[in-house]
Amino acid sequence: MRYFVLVLFFAGILFGAGAFAEPPQIIPSKEQYHYGQYLTVTIKVSNVSGPDAVMHIVDSKGTKSNPIPIRIDNKTTIITAQSPFHSELFAEGSYRIELDYNREKAYAEFVLADAGNAVMPFGSNLVVPQWTGGLVSDHTFLKFLSDKGTVRLSAKISENAKIPGWYKTPAAWWSEKKISDEEFIKGIQYLVGKKIILP
Repeated sequence: MRYFVLVLFFAGILFGAGAFAEPPQIIPSKEQYHYGQYLTVTIKVSNVSGPDAVMHIVDSKGTKSNPIPIRIDNKTTIITAQSPFHSELFAEGSYRIELDYNREKAYAEFVLADAGNAVMPFGSNLVVPQWTGGLVSDHTFLKFLSDKGTVRLSAKISENAKIPGWYKTPAAWWSEKKISDEEFIKGIQYLVGKKIILP
């Protein structure tokens, strides 16, 4: 009996308490995402230990994203991607999420589809705050949206093009994810159509 207790004691030292922990879980907030939407996942672990988790997104051809480190401080962690899905980076189709935490793996799947909704162009998460902060002119911001086909203008953009200063409030809402891409784009297109923004 004493020998058996010693074996259990040393096994606990060698393998640690995490050896008998349940594997992690990773759960996407949706089964299907569209362009312009943000990937949100819930990570559940039975034991908070070890280094940060590492997540990869893998497409249907087996191409893996760069490793995405995720800090695990609680048994449940919810993270949202900093940028939405863009057709320039992600093709339509099936994707697998791979999570590695404390030498245990978890997997989940989702589908990405084009719903035909208006989507802010890739890089907007950098350009919009620069415009609201006064680092980018109205002309440069309109040219960015026009060149990407997001906003339709009837004429060439003048260096003196002006967007009403109050429209920086909806831009801030968009940056804070309080309004959708479609709402923000429709607002600008409305101002162009009413000639409140003159290119």
